[in-house]
Amino acid sequence: AFRHNKNFASVKPLLASLVLIIYLDLEPTKDRLEYVFSRDVSDVGHNGTGDLELRISSKEYLEQAMPLIEQSYQAN
Repeated sequence: AFRHNKNFASVKPLLASLVLIIYLDLEPTKDRLEYVFSRDVSDVGHNGTGDLELRISSKEYLEQAMPLIEQSYQAN
């Protein structure tokens, strides 16, 4: 988990598929779910911070995710 004032993100590496799962402490709003690599996990049991899941499988996805990670950091 990553912490500012409180946890704003947690990261789970999936080594077999070379994917990073990032959970952010952000509300999964419609504009945040437009990204192909994002998903609402508010009704899904998961081990992680927050209800927005990002599945990062490329450098491009990571670059696109950085504004969301920054939003979570600023909000927490």
